[in-house]
Formats: sequence, structure tokens, C-alpha cells
Amino acid sequence: MISWINTHIINTPYFIIVFNLGWFLMLIVYTKWYFKSSRQGNKEERILYSILPKQKQNLSILGD
Repeated sequence: MISWINTHIINTPYFIIVFNLGWFLMLIVYTKWYFKSSRQGNKEERILYSILPKQKQNLSILGD
């Protein structure tokens, strides 16, 4: 039982767990940015601001 827990916890790819948490955080940031930009500005600005922060989040997650 203990060896089964050890092998499964040690062999768990931690980057997938971290990536999932980062993706969830990115989704929250993306929705906040989108609704903030949709209140003011035209459609082009809304599309631009909905794309740009997402790419910055992606780069910061992959960089760390």
C-alpha cells in the first residue's frame, strides 16, 4: 500500500497539475479582462484585449 502510494505520487508528472492550475487561473484572468474591455471600447479593442492577456499568461506559465 505504501509503496503503491510512493510510486504513484513520485511518478505523477507535476507539470500537468501545475499546468492545469495555471490554465484555470488564465481562464479567470481572461474572463475578467474580456468583461472589463467589453464595458468600454469598440469591438476591435475587445477582440485585441481578449487575445493579448491570454498569450502573456501562457508565456509566463511556460517560462516558469
